[in-house]
Amino acid sequence: MYLDGKGFEYKQNPRDQARAPKACEWRKKSEGLNYGCTSKGKKEGCVNANFMVAISFNKGVVLCEQYFGHITGQKVADLIKEKFADAFKNSVNSLCKRILMDGCPRQNSKVAVKAIEDIGGMIFRIPARSPDLNSIENFFNLITRKLQEDAINFDINKESFVDFSERVKQTMASYPIATIDNVILSMDKRIKQVLKKNGQRIKY
Repeated sequence: MYLDGKGFEYKQNPRDQARAPKACEWRKKSEGLNYGCTSKGKKEGCVNANFMVAISFNKGVVLCEQYFGHITGQKVADLIKEKFADAFKNSVNSLCKRILMDGCPRQNSKVAVKAIEDIGGMIFRIPARSPDLNSIENFFNLITRKLQEDAINFDINKESFVDFSERVKQTMASYPIATIDNVILSMDKRIKQVLKKNGQRIKY
């Protein structure tokens, strides 16, 4: 499974927001995996619908759980205890129980790691600040685009946070498995390109 958390920004008028010009952030090619190449932060007054998500080859989304408030190691551990058995069961290889995730401190906290080990999970970690090596990031980007397209196509000009959260969850749960598979299958190419460029940014 490819595991990560994602916050989707809530807007009361998603149609107008989807039509608004998008901001661009530019990076030099040399800023690939080097320290400080990316920045994350929550916008002032921003409200997110937060989810912990896992995808698996040939199975699509096998975990999609919303959480509220700041994520903590204990919250991750509780989620693992409550939901990961079913997630592994629904994954492509339920016996191996392999998880690929980034270096998020909450996901890698002692209590969370112990919870994974207690259910027989095996963790594979990618280097810090290396979204090119995490295919679930591309999945999240596809979901964000789909949410924006639906807001325009279905003329969603008013939406409550609860309705938005449900729309996000349904969009992820129903996303085509074949498209998710294509994203995961790109991992071999990603690794080769990162090695070829000595860890610098690639097209993904």
